[in-house]
Amino acid sequence: MAGGGYWSAPEATAAVFSGPADGADGVRSYLTSDSVRIDEDGCTRLLGRTDHSVKIRGHLVEPGEVDAALFALPEVREAVVVGAESGRGQTRLVAYVVPAVERLDATTVRRAVREVLPGFMVPQDVVFLPALPRTERGKLDRAALPEPPARAGVTPPNTDWERAVAVEFARALELDEVGLHDDFFELGGDSLAAEALLAAMGAEMGVPARALSTNLLQESPTVSSFAERCAARRRAGR
Repeated sequence: MAGGGYWSAPEATAAVFSGPADGADGVRSYLTSDSVRIDEDGCTRLLGRTDHSVKIRGHLVEPGEVDAALFALPEVREAVVVGAESGRGQTRLVAYVVPAVERLDATTVRRAVREVLPGFMVPQDVVFLPALPRTERGKLDRAALPEPPARAGVTPPNTDWERAVAVEFARALELDEVGLHDDFFELGGDSLAAEALLAAMGAEMGVPARALSTNLLQESPTVSSFAERCAARRRAGR
């Protein structure tokens, strides 16, 4: 049963309590700010806190949903995702991961999240830790999480081809910006995103469809190298 409210704090009480205080004429409830999901088997799964919501590229994101996607990976022992301010005043997602295996890299983590969640929910940074910081009571100590490593400035594309490829990389990966030396797959690109990119390059840039393939992208995964290959193949008409 929920309590009557906060002592001498009617506004705080009204914000999180609902129903009669004495419980006489109905159910008294308390809004915990926890996000939960009822699975197909009827079990309730705790996803995280709604009061940690962040805005990512115009989308309201519950980091707890990303936490759940990470927890589903057998290679992950513990994980928590938080919002962090970038140098341009935008918010990005940072995943703090405690691996359950000896070798786990950020590309694998981002790719796994992208398989089950939209691109804007894929963490841009992945920080590996031996353990998550805890308070004396065993709760996650968010204030003790280390700062994510400083992100290097994005190198802008120089040529028309590089600019076009950068735009299509960003569109396929649902990112705001992609730099000249960014790797398509390290940014979380998968086979579906690759197909979308190749289709766009054929339609928008006039590169013959027969000249584009996933193998070509794997061989030249950066904006710079892929733009060079596409330009050469268009000139050759193949």
